[in-house]
Amino acid sequence: MGPIKSVKSCMFKFADINGRATRSEYWWFYLFIIIGTFTSAFIDFGTIEIWKEPIELPPVTATFILITAIPYLAVTIRRLHDAGLSGWYFWVILIPFVGGLVLTFLMILPSTGRNRFGAPPAYAAPRPSKKRLAEQQASAEAARQEFKDYYRKNVSRKP
Repeated sequence: MGPIKSVKSCMFKFADINGRATRSEYWWFYLFIIIGTFTSAFIDFGTIEIWKEPIELPPVTATFILITAIPYLAVTIRRLHDAGLSGWYFWVILIPFVGGLVLTFLMILPSTGRNRFGAPPAYAAPRPSKKRLAEQQASAEAARQEFKDYYRKNVSRKP
């Protein structure tokens, strides 16, 4: 799943904690949140001179965080489901010092096949079988050889 499709999916499924989310969907959305937070903070601190008095909470950053907090929670829970874990594992993030690392490790876990949360998402790219991979490699090698022959015959003019 690409970045735009991932962000759209997460924002439209903002309250859906049922089902599963692939690693790519989660990480693209996570990257979107990081970039959006830095961008909104840059906007806030770039316009700080507009505000005559010091502000406690930068308005653009606060708005962005409020808009993405619930979709982030939902996609994290769906990602845990994809790894075969309960959504309650999200709360390990509250463990001081190591909670964030543990949650990151859980987000990296590979997808499982069909589990108690349902089948893998339909948009997950299927992995080719060893036979299909060997066929693709043989086809690529044949194409390379054909290109070499064509180049030798028509371009370099060397026998």
